[in-house]
This record gives sequence, structure tokens and C-alpha cells, in this order.
Amino acid sequence: MTQKQTIAVVLAAYSILVATQVRAEGDWEGSIGIGVFSKPEYLGSSEQETSGFPVLELIWRDRLFIGPAGIGGYVVKTDDFSVSASIGYDEGRKESDSVFLRGLGDIDGGATYNLGVEYEFGPITPFFEVTKYSKGSEGVSASVGVEGMVPLSVLMGRASFASLAQSDSPADLGPMLTAGLSADWGNDDYNSTYYGVSAAQSATSGLSQYTAGSGFHAINFEIGLQVPITERFSLGGAVTYSQLTGDAKDSSIVRDTSGTSVGLFGVYRF
Repeated sequence: MTQKQTIAVVLAAYSILVATQVRAEGDWEGSIGIGVFSKPEYLGSSEQETSGFPVLELIWRDRLFIGPAGIGGYVVKTDDFSVSASIGYDEGRKESDSVFLRGLGDIDGGATYNLGVEYEFGPITPFFEVTKYSKGSEGVSASVGVEGMVPLSVLMGRASFASLAQSDSPADLGPMLTAGLSADWGNDDYNSTYYGVSAAQSATSGLSQYTAGSGFHAINFEIGLQVPITERFSLGGAVTYSQLTGDAKDSSIVRDTSGTSVGLFGVYRF
């Protein structure tokens, strides 16, 4: 799995945990926590890797942010619509990440320039994100999709959105089910870097030479559960299933055309 796809999964699971937390008083608010994440060594690998990592987000006056998406701010922000711009970091890919990548060389990490658009339509949020890479592929990737969040009590008919809107604490909402569907696109530079195999790489790795052009390279389905323990502390998790598509699925580096990522998190809002 590439760093871009890893971040997408982390953000999806992370949003599950903080979306219903209470708003802090003052100019600053934030969240801190820890998570455990299991994912394919790269999207296309048949092997998994597991690691732990901290979760941190700071927001100033609901305009500037520091967190998983990088450092940035909202160019436009209303109750329902937002446009954000940020600078982040992409780790690239190391050939030591997997035995299947040996001989392909490293993909350098570097700064990324990101633009995101969201529109909240009740419990449903369509989104579009685009990223320009300064190093590595030096290409452009994008994700488009929709995500939603619904309290289990509403799904089971024990409550309504109108009644829950009067709740004073996130704990009153009970467990929240989330789901999302998205598609990832890359231009020629991005897809050829992550899924192509040049003549030189073929000679050193033993893999067949392969050309990957621009187009959609993955479709992702995410589902998760967030359980507020108190008005400030939540536990949760998310599972993401990703399916390679287009030129990516036929690449000679691919050992499995699909992959599943699982994250478990605990987050405290302050």
C-alpha cells in the first residue's frame, strides 16, 4: 500500500473517532490518541504488516489545522461546505518494505500539496481530494467518494436524527456506524512510478517490464464503528477493503489485486 492510500485509510478511521466529540472552549481544540494499524505491505502485496502510531490533531478557530492531513487551513468554510489547502509529507516507498519490491529501487519521500473539497448533505458527505507530489513520482493523484455516519440507535429505530440533535454529549448518541466508498486516480507519472516496471527495474528485479498509464487504480470500501465512552473519550475501529483496477491490477508487482486494512484507535478530545 502506498503512503497516499495509507493516509486515506487512517483519516477515514480517525474521522470516525472525533466527528461527534464536544467542541472545546477558546481558540484551540484538538485530539490526541494512539492507534494500531494492520495493512498490506503495499497495495498489491500478499503480505500484511502491523504497526502502532500516535494520533494528533490541533485546530485553531476552526480555520487552521495541524494533523494527519498536514499543516493547512480552510480557504472556504461554511456549516455544510469547505475547501481546504494543506502541505503534507509522503514517505514514498522503500524496496525493503517487501520482498516483492526488491530490485525496483526506492521511491523518494517528500512534501505534498493538497486540496480538499467536502459538502455535508445531512449524514452523507461527498468529497474530492487532489495531491501533487514534490518528490518520488512528482505526479498527481486524486480521490473522489462519499462517506456517512449514522447512530446505531437510528438504524434500529430507537431514535431519530431530530431527537439526537438535542443531545448535550456525544455519549448520548451511542455507537456510530460509518461507511465510505471512494476511488483513487493517478496521472501517468504517479501510476507508472508505483505500478510500472521499467526495463532497468525488470533487469534488477526479475519482474516483467510493465507500463501503467493514467487512470483510476483503486476502489475502496470502508466501514467502521465509533463508541463514545465519555463526552471527550472514544474508542473505535475501521476496516477498509481496497480493490486494484485499471492498469494497476495487471502490474507485474501485484501479488494480490485486493487488500484489507484494519485500524483500532482510542482518542481523547481537549
